[in-house]
Amino acid sequence: MDTRYVEAGDLSAFTQAISPKTRIIWVEMPTNPLLKLVDIAALATLANRHKLWLVVDNTFASPYLQQPLKLGAHVVVHSTTKYLGGHSDAVGGAFITSDSTIFETVKYYQNAAGAVPGPWDSWRVLRGLMTLKVRVTEQSATALHLAQGLEKHPAVERLVARLKLFVLAESLGGVESLLCYPPRMTHAAIGPEERARRGIHDNLVRLSVGLENAADLEADLVAALKD
Repeated sequence: MDTRYVEAGDLSAFTQAISPKTRIIWVEMPTNPLLKLVDIAALATLANRHKLWLVVDNTFASPYLQQPLKLGAHVVVHSTTKYLGGHSDAVGGAFITSDSTIFETVKYYQNAAGAVPGPWDSWRVLRGLMTLKVRVTEQSATALHLAQGLEKHPAVERLVARLKLFVLAESLGGVESLLCYPPRMTHAAIGPEERARRGIHDNLVRLSVGLENAADLEADLVAALKD
């Protein structure tokens, strides 16, 4: 399989990466862990021009903030473990498409291979969808508040070991606030040179803001950053 990595945001690089063997453009929007952005509508135009599928991993944005199918994507995928489930107690994924040919192909494979979630996990995701709007709205507001404070803080590199409310874990999108250290967790399988090329440096941490009180989370961060 010929797989080529392209930095999000650079549409010319996507064009240059397309070869006669290319079948799919797969993009995270926004990316993990740096939250880089790409123009989905422009990528959809590029994909259609070259008769390719555009697949968008929409896990981070969730359907509440972004609907890639409306922007021209052919397929949307989600880790339902994250924002859709929302309580860190379900494991699963979702595959959404508006293309009948793609749907029938994947449905046939799913029926043959048995890649279906259990009823309990399905119920948990349906429960999570009921509160998706209020959770994401609150989490987004708190995350912006914390980001604005951290942006101005002179000691942002001295953080992880002193936190009390943020839990060290790889997941995201739940009601509890989590901290992830990508170089040793989610992106540990990538070599140090490639991580550096992608901007994932050893001083990078990723915060997933939950539903705790914003002032409590801010106090936790401020205390962790003290000398």
